Amino acid sequence: MRCKACDVELTDFEATRRSVITTEFLDLCPHCLATIMDVINTTENFRLYDPDKDILEFESVESPDGLRLPDGDEDESEM
Repeated sequence: MRCKACDVELTDFEATRRSVITTEFLDLCPHCLATIMDVINTTENFRLYDPDKDILEFESVESPDGLRLPDGDEDESEM
């Protein structure tokens, strides 16, 4: 399974992430999901969570090209 936004391969845990409201699978990697985490609630299958591969904290997630993604607290002019 791959991220719908950036085509990165998802871990098994990331592939289980669903919207709480619609119950649809999101199919987004942590980097792409970080941009919408403040407006969407998710649920995951934590039996598949691997602390060596999976990210749970989205505030300081960096994009694949090394640029820091906005977490909602930054001024957009700084980006």
